[in-house]
Amino acid sequence: MSTPRTLVAMVALALAAVTASIPVSAATGLQRGFEAALAAEHWDAAARLADSLVRAREVRGGLSGVAAATLFDSLGRRIFMAGTPDAMTAAERLFRAGLARRERALGPDDLAVANSLATLATLLDYLGRWAEAVPLAKRALAIREQQLGERRAETASILRQLGLLQFQLGAYESAARPLERSAAIYDTLGAGFEARAADARNNLGELARVRDRLDEAEAQFQRGLAIARARLPAGDPIRLALANNLAGLFKDVARFDEAEPLLEDVLAILEAAGDDREALATARLNLAEVLRLQGRASAAAPFYARGLDEARATLGAEHPGLVPFLNQSAVCEQALGAFARAESLYLESGRIVVATLGREHPLVAQNLSDLAGLRRAAGRVPEADSLLRIALALRERALGRAHPDVALVLVELARTRAEADRDFEVPLGRAIAILDSTRAYPDARLDAYALRAEWNARHGRRTAAIADMGRVLTAMDSLRLQRGGGDETRTAFLAARARARGSR
Repeated sequence: MSTPRTLVAMVALALAAVTASIPVSAATGLQRGFEAALAAEHWDAAARLADSLVRAREVRGGLSGVAAATLFDSLGRRIFMAGTPDAMTAAERLFRAGLARRERALGPDDLAVANSLATLATLLDYLGRWAEAVPLAKRALAIREQQLGERRAETASILRQLGLLQFQLGAYESAARPLERSAAIYDTLGAGFEARAADARNNLGELARVRDRLDEAEAQFQRGLAIARARLPAGDPIRLALANNLAGLFKDVARFDEAEPLLEDVLAILEAAGDDREALATARLNLAEVLRLQGRASAAAPFYARGLDEARATLGAEHPGLVPFLNQSAVCEQALGAFARAESLYLESGRIVVATLGREHPLVAQNLSDLAGLRRAAGRVPEADSLLRIALALRERALGRAHPDVALVLVELARTRAEADRDFEVPLGRAIAILDSTRAYPDARLDAYALRAEWNARHGRRTAAIADMGRVLTAMDSLRLQRGGGDETRTAFLAARARARGSR
């Protein structure tokens, strides 16, 4: 998905077209005050002074509605381009004032109104206020379709924006149609739109990935990368996003030897450029995940820490985009035995996601499931069970009962109930059935069979236990072909399972 830097550039280009001919005078006291506040990075004060300046020109200079809207946009753009959450929030009032002037002057269905709606939706997108942005994007889409038709680049752009907003909200089925329509339009536009066509493949790949259509996801990413490598420079944000997301897919299917070098290349390019901090943070997070999932939590920890620091600085303290950084950093801290630090991060993550996206968002289920693991490790098994049941219900409502992300919660629920020696087999049986049907999360499948083998052995079902452990070792051999490792990998795994049994 696109980074805030890309969004800033899009807004800057859109506004530059309508503001280039509007000089900003420093003749009045209000203007001088605005310039001083801007220089001092006092964004709220700058926005208030800008608002007063435009109103004064309307009253004293007879500024027309359209001209006032253009001036609001010009002044708002200067604040917006600071690129910080506080500056974006301050600029919002000016963009809203510009939109209101245009609607009064031109009517609700003018193309200029659609452009204002799209700009405001982009700003809200950056601020993580996705639910507020959706109706603005829908209005802009309706105007552009009516005025321009369905096959224009402007229509494709707003379809893309609407689809990505719905994706961020976890409304994956709602996101599919606008993203597919946007991609189809860009594919027909030809020369000059190669970057947009590559970006469209990236978005469709991410959508397929979360819907467990892994072959389709890989095909979309590879198609987008082929376009990007042929047409875009190595440091282009779209090209980097495609490589990053393809690596994420490889991570999901345990192809770590393919994921790690892709992410290292992306990180090296971003570090050399040094001017897109959120993209840098995301690259560090993804590389940290690949390292942790290979059992290298100590190596992953510095990447989590730096990524989280960069995300906080870029997004602000309450942005929902911060949640994956907090949650996965907590998972790493837990793996390293820093339970108090992990709990603090889990609780911060949960508070932000509920406050900004509501209790039904898929990220809530992830947070609750991970927090349950911490509670189980602390011996608080009933609390862990309760958290997992809530997480399971959330994922089933959002993704359906047969999604592999549902299976992950079922495995953890079975693990928790095994510790209490009750109601174990139903959730684990469901998890195994789901994981047997997908290529996603092969480690979780291996773990599920191992868990059932241990349960059967503990309850005297020796034949069933041997059969399940045979499946585990076969699966492990298959994974070793992808990751490397010799007999010591088997030995380490079996020793770990023995230690786990002994600790019960």
